[in-house]
Amino acid sequence: MELIYQIVVLVILILLSAFFSASELALFSISTLRLRHLSKTNKARFHLVEKIKQKPQKLLVTILIGNNLVNIGASALAASIAFEFIRNYAVSITTAVMTLIILIFGEIVPKSIATRHNEKISVFVARPLRVIQIVFLPVIYFFEGFTKLVSKVFKHNKNPLVTKEEIKTFVSVAEEIGQIKGVEREMIHRIFKFDDLETKDVMTPRRDIIGLSDEIKIRDAGELFYKSDHIRIPVYKKDLDHITGYVHILDLQKALNNRKGSQLIKTIKRPIAFVPATKKIDALLRFMQKKKQQIAIAVDNYGTNLGLITIEDILEEIVGEIIDETEKVEPRIKNYSNGRFSVLGKTDIFEINKKCGLKLPRKKVSKSISEYILEISGKIPKEDDVIKIRGAEIRVIEVENNVIERVIIRKKIRAKKR
Repeated sequence: MELIYQIVVLVILILLSAFFSASELALFSISTLRLRHLSKTNKARFHLVEKIKQKPQKLLVTILIGNNLVNIGASALAASIAFEFIRNYAVSITTAVMTLIILIFGEIVPKSIATRHNEKISVFVARPLRVIQIVFLPVIYFFEGFTKLVSKVFKHNKNPLVTKEEIKTFVSVAEEIGQIKGVEREMIHRIFKFDDLETKDVMTPRRDIIGLSDEIKIRDAGELFYKSDHIRIPVYKKDLDHITGYVHILDLQKALNNRKGSQLIKTIKRPIAFVPATKKIDALLRFMQKKKQQIAIAVDNYGTNLGLITIEDILEEIVGEIIDETEKVEPRIKNYSNGRFSVLGKTDIFEINKKCGLKLPRKKVSKSISEYILEISGKIPKEDDVIKIRGAEIRVIEVENNVIERVIIRKKIRAKKR
């Protein structure tokens, strides 16, 4: 009868070994983000799981103490049972057999099950582990304190909960399995790029600014609004280096309705904000929202006008190009046959790589193809100049005021081996 009791206890110890092994893998395989989500959606079941995982070192010490105690106990009991039958080789045989049993039934099988059902098992083991933590509290505190003392010898860099690259990978996987659409993935990637951008990266350059002289009459300004399709146009004194404000089309219409067409445009202008061209656009967006500004002028360290930026320009960096119903937009990239693409000079390298299937390096944030050409050639190219790069060649088609307006990119197509 005593032998039966010993065998029953041995089986219980092996089951406890399986319990601790499954607990370790199940609890530590659930990410903090996933557990937080589960706790919010089903607080009653996952609240305790989240609570014991808040102190991972204490939890790990608890599991390891329990697992080692039951494994040692099982091995000792098995040796005792074997000693009654085979005294000479009891230790050797018991060691071999118990190692195999614990490896299979105490490690491999429970951990395989825990891998597939980690959430259910975590809920099941949380309460017993909490009780064990209370029972063995002094021992756990001792080992936990000793572990912390040893850990101080080694430098420990606290890693972030999740990195940008990991989130990008999650997003790509989510798209592959149909959880999100390609447009949503693109928007998320744009958000990560957003806080690296500066005002100068998204502004309309000075050469492309359409402005109104403050000496023209209100009635004469209407034609420029009509031709430009803009609802806000800067007002300058003498030239664009001396912008003094801007005019909104609603103010123009109101003035015309009130028969003030003979007055100068500067009488209805609104104040305009001036911001550093190096200002991060996330900070700029908050600034413009706070000041209730829809438009701003980007300047350098000397106050020279470098360009113009609007709220719309900033938002386009997240949602993509916003096209007004009256706006006539020329596509940045036109796909011709045989790997040829017509590309506007202001087109971003990221967009070119994506649509043309190239791998052009981006050394700067939001770098355009025109900037890329200037950097690798070291000079302002002329029309019909050809720049050869890895995997393609770029022909400059249009240059205006020393600015590359359009290029033709031709991919090198490798001949198929027969």
